[in-house]
Amino acid sequence: MDTGNSDSSDSSGIGQFFTPLRWSIWAIEKGPYQRWLSGGSVLDPTGGTGNLLEAFIVRARQDGVCVDTGMLSRLKMVEIDAALCARFHDRMRKLYSIDFPVASVSHADFLITENDTKYDAIIGNPPWCNFTDLPDTYKEQVKPMFMRYELVPDRRKVLWGGSRMDVAALVTVKALRDCCANDGIATLFLPLSLFMNDGAHDAFRSLATTKERFGVKEVHELTSLDVFNGVGTSYCLAVLQNQTRTKFPVNYCIYESETNVRHEKARPMTSPESCWIVGQENKQARIRVPRESMPRQGVNTCGGNDLFFFTECADAGKGGSQLRNKKREALLENELVFPLVTSRNFCEERDLVAHKYVFLPYDKVAGRPLSEAVLKSQFPLAWAYLQENEELLRARKGRMIQMQIAKGDWWALLGVGPYTFREYKVVWQSYGKTTFQPKLIEGRWVPNQSLQAYMSFSSRLLAESILGLLIDSEIETILGASRTGGTASWAQPGKVKAFLELVDDIKQPSLFDAIYTG
Repeated sequence: MDTGNSDSSDSSGIGQFFTPLRWSIWAIEKGPYQRWLSGGSVLDPTGGTGNLLEAFIVRARQDGVCVDTGMLSRLKMVEIDAALCARFHDRMRKLYSIDFPVASVSHADFLITENDTKYDAIIGNPPWCNFTDLPDTYKEQVKPMFMRYELVPDRRKVLWGGSRMDVAALVTVKALRDCCANDGIATLFLPLSLFMNDGAHDAFRSLATTKERFGVKEVHELTSLDVFNGVGTSYCLAVLQNQTRTKFPVNYCIYESETNVRHEKARPMTSPESCWIVGQENKQARIRVPRESMPRQGVNTCGGNDLFFFTECADAGKGGSQLRNKKREALLENELVFPLVTSRNFCEERDLVAHKYVFLPYDKVAGRPLSEAVLKSQFPLAWAYLQENEELLRARKGRMIQMQIAKGDWWALLGVGPYTFREYKVVWQSYGKTTFQPKLIEGRWVPNQSLQAYMSFSSRLLAESILGLLIDSEIETILGASRTGGTASWAQPGKVKAFLELVDDIKQPSLFDAIYTG
C-alpha cells in the first residue's frame, strides 16, 4: 500500500509498506503509464495516499504532457482508510493545483467490495501479510474469498496450511479477474514468496500456468535495493498479463544496485505450479525414498517452548530426570525426555552433545499422545507436571493445536508421529541457511520445528545410502537458484521433496534401490 511524497516505509496497518514516489514512477514505466497516455484506464486497488497515482502526474509533467480532466478521470484508486483518501486530495491541490475527481477515489475495502468496471492496467502495492496475521473478525469475512478466487481448494486449507497464503495473492487475483480487461496488465509490488516459496503459493502459481488465469511476463527482484526501508521480506515488482498463461522461462531481473541489473531466466523447479528457480534448469535426478521417510519439519510446541524444551538435564535417580530452563524446572521420567537437535550439533564431528532436551508425552510406537490413564499409571511425574501447567497448555494458539486440545489431548504437540522416534534420521538445517549439508543422526534425537527438516529411517544402511546421494547431488545449487538463501524457506521439507520420488516398494536398503533415473 502507498503513502504520499515521503520516502518513508513506515507501516500504518497490517502488511502495509509504503511506496516511495521515485519507485512509483519507476513502476508505472513498466507498462501502465504508456497505456494511460494511449487512452487507457488505470486502477490502484489498495491506494494508500495515492503515491502510485501521483506518479502518473509527475511523469506526464516530465514529458511536457498537459494532464486534463479526462486523463485524471482515467486514474482510479480504492483505499480502506478515509483519512488517506483525504490526504491524497489535499496533496494534489497543494502540490499540483489539481482537483482530483472525487469519483476516482473510492473509500472502500477492495477485498469485500464488488467491482464491475474493467481497467486497462492495474498498478499497486497490496498488503504483504499472511491470512493468519489478520484480525479474527476480518478472517471470517475474507475466508470465502480464498476459495472463490481458487487460491485454496477448500475451506479447511484456509484454516490450516493455506493460512500461509499471502493476502497480496488474493488482492492480485481479484484485481485481475474482476477489474482487469482481457488484454490488460497488472504491475504490482509483491512478496517474492509468491514465486519462490513452496506449499501455500502453489495455487497462485497454478493460476498463472495450468489454469491460464494470468501470465507472468517479467519479475524484477528488488530486495537488495532497500526500496522499502527496513522491511525483512524479499520482494519484487511483477508484470502480469490477464487471461493468458505464463511462458517459461520468464525474464527475471535481479537488481544488485540501482545501476547493476543482472538479467536471468526463471522457471519452475519441477511441476508448473512449483516454486521457481533462477538462472538454471533443474537437471537433478530424483532420489527414491520410502514414502514413510518423506521430509518433515521437527517438533512444534505451538508457542510452548518453555513448557517442553529444557537446557539442563540431570539424572535424578529412579528413572527420573531433573530438567531446567530459564522459566521453570521439571522432574520427569527419563523415557519421555529426548535430546533436541540444535545448530551446534551440525558442527560436531562424531559424538553429538545434547545442548537442549524436549519432553514428549507420547507413545513412541503409535506416535500419538499418551492417554490420561497411561500417564497417571505409568508416568506420574509427567502427569503431575502437565496438570501443574494445564492452563498454559490449553491456552496455546493455533487452529490445529486447538483441535487437538478440544479432543482432550491438551498436552499434544504438532510434528510428532511414529517417524519422530525412528532410530536413524538424515537431518539438515532448513531455516536461514545458504548451504545444504545433511547429517546422519542416530538414536533418540528429535529435530526442532522449522529450524531443521529431516527424513527418518528404521535401517541404518538405507539412511546412509540416501545421505550419500543427497550430499553428492546438485540440491544445494538448485536451492540457491530459488533465491531463498538465508530465509525461512531455504530447505524446508516441501522444497527438498521436489528432488525425491516417494515409493512404497523399497524393501532392502541398497544404493540401487535409492536411485531414480527416470
